[in-house]
Amino acid sequence: MHTEQVENSVFSTSEWALQSQQVLESGSRWSQDSDYCIALPEKLGKGASFGFNYNDDSALQINELNFKQQTKFAADSTKLCGAFFVLEGRVSITTPATGTVMIPKDHLCLFFIEQSACTFEYSAGENKVMSFTMSHGLMSSLIAQYQPANSVSSLIEKNFICLPINSAIKNMLNQVYDCQLPAKSMKLLVQAKMMELMTELLEYNQTYHNSLATIKATDLKALYQAAKYLETNMQSPPSIVELAKIVGVNDYKLKQQFKMVFSRAPFAYLTELRLNRAASLLARTELSVMQVAQEVGYKHAGHFAKNFKLKFGRTPKAYKTWISSNNT
Repeated sequence: MHTEQVENSVFSTSEWALQSQQVLESGSRWSQDSDYCIALPEKLGKGASFGFNYNDDSALQINELNFKQQTKFAADSTKLCGAFFVLEGRVSITTPATGTVMIPKDHLCLFFIEQSACTFEYSAGENKVMSFTMSHGLMSSLIAQYQPANSVSSLIEKNFICLPINSAIKNMLNQVYDCQLPAKSMKLLVQAKMMELMTELLEYNQTYHNSLATIKATDLKALYQAAKYLETNMQSPPSIVELAKIVGVNDYKLKQQFKMVFSRAPFAYLTELRLNRAASLLARTELSVMQVAQEVGYKHAGHFAKNFKLKFGRTPKAYKTWISSNNT
């Protein structure tokens, strides 16, 4: 596997060698209990990935990573199935056959990857991502138990299915994070909980898409147009009423259905876009904090700084200094 940042800097595999001492110093509760841990190279940021391998070819990986800027990882994938759970940050997955799927915070992605090259792109700042993988055979047997017999192949052929994380799934993920048993017992409990979660996801996928089926195709298209419009016009975004007129739906429907599809209201979605863009500009340009704030649509530097610190744990000025010091 090799990694590259957005500006095409390439990092060798040796920089992803096991670095247990560095991981132990990270203070993560997973440091002592995982089967392996891989520290993020300092030039990329801070944090580590922790892995649990099981005898049935399933595996759990917990990524607690803080990137200096938007970063890509390229790898050759085997034929795998499973799910990504994005608890903080944002992840995009790209394959030659399927294109790109973007998984924002508080979303999950069921994936059915054929053997091919994959690219995983993480947003700048904190990323907390769990992934559970299993063989095609094991996933197919699960689908057969919880889906109609003729839906097994059709579901797998979709490659990526992105869903918002609902309260039931969030609760199950919290149970994994909160487990305080000794290492061997914890590992077994985590596997059982993740298998339970996968079966829950297969049913959830069906009910969620049944609910989306209540949205007319033209309205669903308008919702994605609205999301794209917010992204390309973050400097001077329209009001909800104006946005509704632009995409051709009424404002009540836009607010209600936008949250159903994207798991957040339009303004919260816009804020997430602005802050991710701001982190990238602070890391990759010589723009001042005030210039960055204006570039992403904030009129008041104080409001920008407050929101930025809530998301990234540092003020914009401290974040820019941190990036600069780590790049020298």
